[in-house]
Amino acid sequence: MKIYAHRGYSQKFPEATKTAYLEAVKAGADGFECDVRLTSDKKIVCFHDGTLKRIANKPNVIAKSSLSELKNLIDILTLEELLQIAIESKKDLLIETKHPVRSGGEIEKEVVILLQRKKRKLSTLELKL
Repeated sequence: MKIYAHRGYSQKFPEATKTAYLEAVKAGADGFECDVRLTSDKKIVCFHDGTLKRIANKPNVIAKSSLSELKNLIDILTLEELLQIAIESKKDLLIETKHPVRSGGEIEKEVVILLQRKKRKLSTLELKL
């Protein structure tokens, strides 16, 4: 049986942040779970909700905000950054794409493109979409 950290070690740390995932490594998780969405500038971010309302009490919509706008408001992690953590710590990764969204199936296409670019480094990890 494997234990996957849901949005990182989100019980004790802000969910889906770099800190939450690094603490999950320290806690001995076998892998990570993350939810991904596309920003307005087509960056893949690890974020469950469609807006910042629950996390930051702000009305911003992920799909209508650029990555830099989001980074100015909250501690947000890109999927590429999380992949790097997974590679360095040798942790498996479960990736959940969020729907319904304005971009339709574009998030899946962008995730596949990113994974193909990182293919060699990812060969030792178990990935599930």
